[in-house]
Amino acid sequence: MADKNIEIFWENEEGFEKLLDAMELAVRRKGRNLVEDMELRARLKLIANVPKGQTLYIVRHVASSGVHYQAGGRSEGGIAGGGEYVAVVGIKAGSSLHPLYVHRGTGIYDTRPGASKLPIRPRADRAYQVFIIAPDSVQANRYRKKRRAGHGHKATMTFQKRGEPRKFRRSVKGQPPQPFLYMTWREMQLYASSRLVTLGGEIVHPFR
Repeated sequence: MADKNIEIFWENEEGFEKLLDAMELAVRRKGRNLVEDMELRARLKLIANVPKGQTLYIVRHVASSGVHYQAGGRSEGGIAGGGEYVAVVGIKAGSSLHPLYVHRGTGIYDTRPGASKLPIRPRADRAYQVFIIAPDSVQANRYRKKRRAGHGHKATMTFQKRGEPRKFRRSVKGQPPQPFLYMTWREMQLYASSRLVTLGGEIVHPFR
């Protein structure tokens, strides 16, 4: 290896340091703007992708954390420091696990590893619920007769959609998955990839 050193001298070192500081602030500002833009887009895309049920339960639970700076991490040299702007978009916890059931599927369509993939059947100790919910139904009358005769009664599920007659079922197949979270994540991944390309040009010329 050649035993030579290259020395570089700056005529205006103080001005150069100010320029570097200004560039750093400009890059940080553009990074925050990018995360804010992605947070808003992710929230809107998630609202667009979630299934719209009668109660809009999932839509009403779409939430985001807001953008904040998270300090920490280590540089490539192992030196502590650095940080990043972070924002989280998703479905906030509520009184029901319905969003999880919709996303992963239920019954024979359950996509969880090790899921039984069996039809959904009502619990035997809830046979009386049909009698309470729909006391004038044929199923409730059968329940009364068997109860008077001292016989047991198979549990039956009952549900009713708005504007439709009540339905009674001994079992149901379940609900196919509607992976709205994955769809949103995939769309945002593609958007982020293209946006980072344009951001690179903005960082090279931070004062445009």
